[in-house]
Amino acid sequence: MELNSYRGILAVATLILSAVLAGCASGPDLRVNTDPGTDFSAYRSFGFMQELGTDGPGGRTMLSARLSAATTRELDARGLQFVSNNPDVLVNFVAGTQSGINMTNMPILVMPVQNYGAWTGYRATFAPGERINEGTLGVHIVDRRSNRLVWEGIVNDRVTEAMTDNPDETINGMIAKIFAEFPL
Repeated sequence: MELNSYRGILAVATLILSAVLAGCASGPDLRVNTDPGTDFSAYRSFGFMQELGTDGPGGRTMLSARLSAATTRELDARGLQFVSNNPDVLVNFVAGTQSGINMTNMPILVMPVQNYGAWTGYRATFAPGERINEGTLGVHIVDRRSNRLVWEGIVNDRVTEAMTDNPDETINGMIAKIFAEFPL
């Protein structure tokens, strides 16, 4: 095989390794949307929606309770006080999971194909992808007087066994990450 063929294989292998490492290094994807006309310094108090997006048919879920506790800590640290009657802003949560196949970290084996014809090519062999669960957690802040969404933080991340084994730690970390972008 010629030196150029080996360089081609090395270049493809390097590209694949870079893509795999980039996929492994990615963490939670955080997006924040802020209403540009909102004066957040005017807010002094917060409460929770009567019915949260993470509640079940029977009322508050353990997830809602954990999210509320973590959010209360974050908003208290930013100078907002929890009140049950007529708060300045109301907090709501949305959460969900989706299963799929991880295609970005799928191993690929590139092999040279020996042809005795006009040219030599390459054949890629794809291994089965890894089954993954991805979770989305959103926090919505609504101005109670105008009933207008003024801020939202949404984080997407791969759900691991360690996360489900330690829900308090996971939720506290995600809520802290979301509120790190809060304007107060």
